[in-house]
Amino acid sequence: IIMFENFGMYFEQVKRAIENQEFILHYQPFINVDTKQIIGAEALLRSEHKDLGLINPKEFLNILESSGDIYWVGIWGLESMIEEYSAIKSMYPYKEISLSINLSMKQLLNERLVIDFMKILKKYKVQAKSFILELEEFIMFERHDKIRNTILKLREAGFKIAVDGFSFDHNTLLKIEQLPIDYIKLDSNFIQNDSKE
Repeated sequence: IIMFENFGMYFEQVKRAIENQEFILHYQPFINVDTKQIIGAEALLRSEHKDLGLINPKEFLNILESSGDIYWVGIWGLESMIEEYSAIKSMYPYKEISLSINLSMKQLLNERLVIDFMKILKKYKVQAKSFILELEEFIMFERHDKIRNTILKLREAGFKIAVDGFSFDHNTLLKIEQLPIDYIKLDSNFIQNDSKE
């Protein structure tokens, strides 16, 4: 949990960002190291203040989580990402790309998540297989039935599931092999250390 010295100031900034629709998505590319080709991108939620410029996500994500606004902002994020995907495909119809977006545990606890996601797919006439949903707190998958059921439904709908494995040890990785996970994000240090053993 991040503690803010000026929490009230950050709360007011986030509140205005919601009211003024100041949230935007930035994209971090996925690159095939063999071909050097871009094969997709991760959508990153950002807030752009008219005076302060880009606000660090650490300064507003906790507030969105606490207020519950993370749910509808997340729905907006997915729809914006899919709209971007549709635009890319219209320009490069034969290029295979995947776009990824993060999901918080608060979003996964909402029973409407799968329904709302499927509505967006139907609206843009795209298939779920082109999109990756990244789980930030994978440990909750095993501890919370509602979260686990939502993830399973999303995967059954065709979404790919990724987990942030930066804090994983080898035992956790072995356990994940038995679960419906498509991708694991690993820190380069993990790979380097593993190759030395």
